[in-house]
Amino acid sequence: MPKPFDRKEARRDIELLLRGLSYYREWRILVLSLAHPYSTEEEIENQVVVPAATWLAIFDSTKGSRCTQVTDEVRQWYAHTLAELFQIRQSSSEARDIVDSFLLQFEAEVGYSFQSKSGAVHRVGKVALKRGRITTEMQYYILKEIDVDPTSSIFTEEEVLKILNMLSTFENRQQLM
Repeated sequence: MPKPFDRKEARRDIELLLRGLSYYREWRILVLSLAHPYSTEEEIENQVVVPAATWLAIFDSTKGSRCTQVTDEVRQWYAHTLAELFQIRQSSSEARDIVDSFLLQFEAEVGYSFQSKSGAVHRVGKVALKRGRITTEMQYYILKEIDVDPTSSIFTEEEVLKILNMLSTFENRQQLM
């Protein structure tokens, strides 16, 4: 029998996600302000995801269990932004350091990793398991989360061992290049 919908639990879920969204939004506005000092605050804010308060208002105005669709949209935002961060990361060694630093600070400040809330670990892991190998640096970076916390319940123990082996194989291939 399916678990009955709990709106309070759903609200706690979206509030947790929105804490991370707010942290990212403030960081991204700062980065864009430094990169474009002559742009107005409004121009910069229009380039960044809407404030958490807007998402929460949408959630609160949505009836019944349909509010989980709002939470799903916020999760999709995490996935989209994670892909954008990886693109930025590949542009230069300075950009790589900035993004890596942000991701570490994000986890320390917000209390969870950016990758985990995007659903990327699960999606990328399933693709890698099906393929039998990790093919890109982005996949490697996302799945490195499994190496950090192999006890997460995302994958079975057998799948975790396979992913850890694929991470090691990818690292070895990169050293040969």
